[in-house]
Amino acid sequence: MTPRKKGMMTSTDGPTGLLSPLPDVNAAVKCKEIAAVATPSTSSQVSFREMQRLHAMRMELFGFGGWLTSALCYVLFLVWAYVPDTTLEAYGFTYFPSKHWAVAVPAMLVMTYLFSLVLYKAVNLLSTPSLGSYATILDTHTVPLPEGATCFEDDTEATPGIGDISIFEVNRHLFTATRQQEKRLKHE
Repeated sequence: MTPRKKGMMTSTDGPTGLLSPLPDVNAAVKCKEIAAVATPSTSSQVSFREMQRLHAMRMELFGFGGWLTSALCYVLFLVWAYVPDTTLEAYGFTYFPSKHWAVAVPAMLVMTYLFSLVLYKAVNLLSTPSLGSYATILDTHTVPLPEGATCFEDDTEATPGIGDISIFEVNRHLFTATRQQEKRLKHE
């Protein structure tokens, strides 16, 4: 037989060293050696990568279990909502909520979702300073553009610098162009 590394099996392993249908006497020992090489011992610490893999596997199992549970609850809800009470009672289900809740609960959930959208917008509007507030012009988070940099008259193809545009520059750009257009219209 050819020399080989410990725990490695070749295709010619067998009682004769050739491909043989006869079982190898040492096959169980070789399998145990391979298993010992492939799995870490219980006395050693588990690596970070192995911990991540085990955590991900656990989360996958919990996710699949949650998916199965939610699908089962949905099917039970549909059965309860659409199957007549007499049929449910014939199968032994004698205590269940009124069918009124099959319509009321989804309607309440939809209205709660829509109300949460309105509430989210309202809270944002309440937390925003008024238009007359000085905080709408400058505050602690204002990042002025570098000196000499303009956002409006830059002819280069590069992306302009990141910064807050002064309200004075915005007004100059918006309203001087509008006044010039008004003057042209009056002269025509």
